[in-house]
Amino acid sequence: MDYFSHETMASKDDSIVQLRLSCGGGAVDAYWYCIESIYREERPLCIRNAGALQAHCYFLHVDETTLKGWLEAMISIGLLVELDDGSLTSNHAEAEIKNYRKRSKSAAKAAKIRWEKANSGSNADAKRTHSKRKANAGNNASDRNPIISISNNTNTNNASGAGFDDAAPEAKIKCPDCQSRDIFFDATQGVFSCPACGKTFQPEVFR
Repeated sequence: MDYFSHETMASKDDSIVQLRLSCGGGAVDAYWYCIESIYREERPLCIRNAGALQAHCYFLHVDETTLKGWLEAMISIGLLVELDDGSLTSNHAEAEIKNYRKRSKSAAKAAKIRWEKANSGSNADAKRTHSKRKANAGNNASDRNPIISISNNTNTNNASGAGFDDAAPEAKIKCPDCQSRDIFFDATQGVFSCPACGKTFQPEVFR
């Protein structure tokens, strides 16, 4: 946790006053150091490990005997609780950490649901847009590639498709394979294409 609630009258709390009277202001400073560590790490404070205890002493600028005396006073007064493994915690801190984790979990779950809904909506819109474009592409195929039929005056020497005239719908040529009348001349490729069966044919096929 990055922060925790701290009452403005905490310095006058009976337990804090008792600790100050019995051990001095340094003990109160050590107490808040312990509380901050518990909240920051979201776990009990380790003191039984020799290395950990030395680190606490170094930060607080006290010797091990003094610090142990302060910690025993905090436990005796009820400011801290000693667990079975020798670590120290605070009942109030433990309750707040538990609530914090619960709120964080709920917030993460809600954010995931919102993200999934937003992502689902985006995918649906994308699919609808894709389908619409695909449908429009099919409907406008005849606009992009005008259907060309063979006239009686076809120039057989022109392989590019020039010489094929637009004709009335009933005069459209048929696909040699599927007999579809939707066959059209693709000027960019110089071939006839049938959208029904997907095959292409050279102009010579219709001469």
